[in-house]
Amino acid sequence: MRTPFTRARTLAGALIGLMLVGVATPSASAATGFVDVSDDHPFATEIRWMADAGISNGWSTGSGNEYRPGATITRDAMAAFLYRYAGSPSFSAPRTPSFSDVTPQTSEFYKEIEWLAAEGISTGWSDGTFRPLRSVSRDAMAAFLFRFADGEETDAATAFADSGTSEHAVAIEWLATQGISEGWLNWRGRVFKPKLSIARDAMAAFLYRLEHGAEPVLAHEPVFEERARVYVTASTVYVRSKPSSSAGVKAMAYKNATGMFDGAREYGWQRVEIGGTVGWIQTTNLTRTKPGSTTQRIGLKSAEIVVRDSPSTSGSVLLRISQGERGQFLNVRRNGEWWQVRFRDTVGWVKASKLNLAPKYNASKALAKAWSQVGYRSPDWNNNKFNDWAGGDNPWCMVYQMWVMDQIGFPQGVPFELLFSDWAKEAMASGVVDTDVKASDLQPGDIVLVDWAPYNGPTHTGMVDHVVNSTTVVLVEGNTLDGTGDRTRGVYVRTRQIVDMYGVFDPDEYARVHGF
Repeated sequence: MRTPFTRARTLAGALIGLMLVGVATPSASAATGFVDVSDDHPFATEIRWMADAGISNGWSTGSGNEYRPGATITRDAMAAFLYRYAGSPSFSAPRTPSFSDVTPQTSEFYKEIEWLAAEGISTGWSDGTFRPLRSVSRDAMAAFLFRFADGEETDAATAFADSGTSEHAVAIEWLATQGISEGWLNWRGRVFKPKLSIARDAMAAFLYRLEHGAEPVLAHEPVFEERARVYVTASTVYVRSKPSSSAGVKAMAYKNATGMFDGAREYGWQRVEIGGTVGWIQTTNLTRTKPGSTTQRIGLKSAEIVVRDSPSTSGSVLLRISQGERGQFLNVRRNGEWWQVRFRDTVGWVKASKLNLAPKYNASKALAKAWSQVGYRSPDWNNNKFNDWAGGDNPWCMVYQMWVMDQIGFPQGVPFELLFSDWAKEAMASGVVDTDVKASDLQPGDIVLVDWAPYNGPTHTGMVDHVVNSTTVVLVEGNTLDGTGDRTRGVYVRTRQIVDMYGVFDPDEYARVHGF
């Protein structure tokens, strides 16, 4: 063990007079003298020493003295700690403040701060301020102690992998030689985390080690955790180049995107392989619990697209895909406009502008919405809320089906036309209408084209609710009659003969061939 630190100071006499400062009240911990620091606190010994040495008086409350170990230490409190640790030497503070934001009238520790300045322990900021209420960062603490102890630059190997990120690297490495700070072990080895604020309990430990001596802290090999598959939980997250919210963005990941945690963790971030790149995502946005679905269906906006091996037009072509095929969006975007996708078990990249998200058709949801309108009556033939919604004034059986699809968020499931003849023609042109209709072809939520005798082509449409038997089907229809002779048109549930079904199609299939 190294020789304990000694600075030219008057602690011997000062401590005698200060031993009574911070004496425990009847309710205080016997080990620490503070009611909020238990005997089993990791730094109980060090905090008790702070009280006994008169370095920290704590706060007097109705229940006894409090040390507030988890609170961060401010720069003015740091000045007080160091001044008392030095033995409260005789010092006359200047009448003219050294810092523009520290005056005798506004600063509780004016004398102590001025002493820091006089000793060269703190030079403040270039704008002439001291910023007394700002939390002390770990690298600033290192600089304070280094100057306080007249520390010397060491030629020892770098103990902390991240000390070079601070302007106070020399002071940080000096801390290691004195055993004052051990830092943390992680994927980079031993790290100091220079910009992290210091809590009061940790400050007690630093000063205690400075006074009593400790074994030097040595560099350490990186420590990695076990690799694990992770999934994004937030709607959108940035994948950053470093574990910081201000670092550059390498990719964007959406909810349920899948990545691989590579074992590196820092500052509440995890390093993840995702979307063909490696970057950092905040731990709060990740889970190891696999969601029900990790992809979204996609279709093509144009007749053909190419899938490339990298998110760039210079990437090699892996596949050529025609409209009507579906793939999966893997919930990762790179280079602003490129989506990572999977088509035919091949993973690659396509510009987002060439793709449609393709939600699945929910037949049960569609039927529930259709049934919600059963009993609605058209006030005046074609004057009704469905035509008002579409902007038309024609027979509205197909408009009703369009409305239902729109309400469930699947408007691409049927044509959008304001004349039935155009609507039916577009449906037929899709190539997904089955015109050889049997009972087994009719599934709940399907759309049928109805053609009554003399069977000259479809003149009506409805949504399949259920099949009764081999000859009969129940439909939910708009712009129809109730079947009793009443001429009032509206939304009804009607039993129809399958022989009158000209054709049937699945809205999901209709959406697919149109690029959804």
